[in-house]
Amino acid sequence: MFFQGVTFYVTPFLLHNDNKMIMSVIDMNEQSKLLNLENARKKDQLKLMEKITHDGVCPFCQEHLSKYHPKPVLFKTEFWTITENAWPYDFTKKHFLVIYNEHINHNSEISPKGWSEIGLVIKKLEEEYGLKYGTLLMRFGDTKKTGATVTHLHFQLVQSDPSDPDYDPKKGLLTRIG
Repeated sequence: MFFQGVTFYVTPFLLHNDNKMIMSVIDMNEQSKLLNLENARKKDQLKLMEKITHDGVCPFCQEHLSKYHPKPVLFKTEFWTITENAWPYDFTKKHFLVIYNEHINHNSEISPKGWSEIGLVIKKLEEEYGLKYGTLLMRFGDTKKTGATVTHLHFQLVQSDPSDPDYDPKKGLLTRIG
């Protein structure tokens, strides 16, 4: 079967949690617009991302979030939607997604009011979930270079879990950030 203007390729990659090699067929044109399947870390995450790619939608846009994101929305502000990450990093106690309500891909597109609101969002998460420490991470731009799975701009607020018996304080949480 021939698809004009669409580049497909098959790529093997390692899923960190089960150390098994899998193969995935990726439509590079669609993938680069909304999702990067190469950056999936878990089997069920990859399976859902393949469905989303097939459906051709952004899973973080407001009209699709409840269908594709298995965690409930915790709260919303004028510019941000906050939920838990469905696929938290290993050794996390808490892992929140802070998703920009409008579909944007780059930090330069965040409105000044959106920037000011992020501080209020973090404060509310700290207070409501008793966060005494954490890491705020935002990736933007080319997902092949950042390690992100979803291009729709979002922050991640992560609290590590040093009480996990496998947690290494010299390594902490490990994830690709570039």
